[in-house]
Amino acid sequence: MREFSVRPIEKRYDELWGEAYFGVRGASGLFEIFSMAYESITGKDIGDSLTHSMKDGLDTYCQEQMQMYDEFLDEAEDNAMTDEEIEEAISEYVDVEEDPDMAELNRYFDELAVRWDESEKRFRQEFPDTEGFCVRYMKLRELFYTDESRDIRYPLTIFDILVEGMLDVFLGRRGMTLYTDADNCARAYISIKKQIDAIKKLREEA
Repeated sequence: MREFSVRPIEKRYDELWGEAYFGVRGASGLFEIFSMAYESITGKDIGDSLTHSMKDGLDTYCQEQMQMYDEFLDEAEDNAMTDEEIEEAISEYVDVEEDPDMAELNRYFDELAVRWDESEKRFRQEFPDTEGFCVRYMKLRELFYTDESRDIRYPLTIFDILVEGMLDVFLGRRGMTLYTDADNCARAYISIKKQIDAIKKLREEA
């Protein structure tokens, strides 16, 4: 999250553009997970959640990408095939009803779709406070994709540190972290102490 919070605004909008128009969920693992959870809960595409300020930002920071995308759509529309043409093209290569491999592949994908739907349903049922999560995530996105975020880079970094500390405590109390192991904890402590001592020494020499 810290790496994302200090990312230049131009880079953020480049990622937002890819998310909104090409279904890319971004290089940021944090937002990728949040976006997938949002889509699973609401059944909506995260690209449809753009606010007016986000759209204005895309127009400002992604003019070249937007122009290329418009040109791509125009070309795709000119060369688009009808549903009938697509079916005819497919039938020339494979007869699905007579090809046992294709029939087996279709059955596999049908079963996969059923398992996916069941998994999504369990996720929505077990997710705590779905409405609160969606509202807060939309606010977080709007905060990160604004010009004002240039002026809150330092506070965001401090916020990241606090969140990481809270997660460490949460995971530690539930025995879900490697730091519960005495050896790992000792190694981490020694490593951090060495770094602190090195920094103090550099300050004294300066």
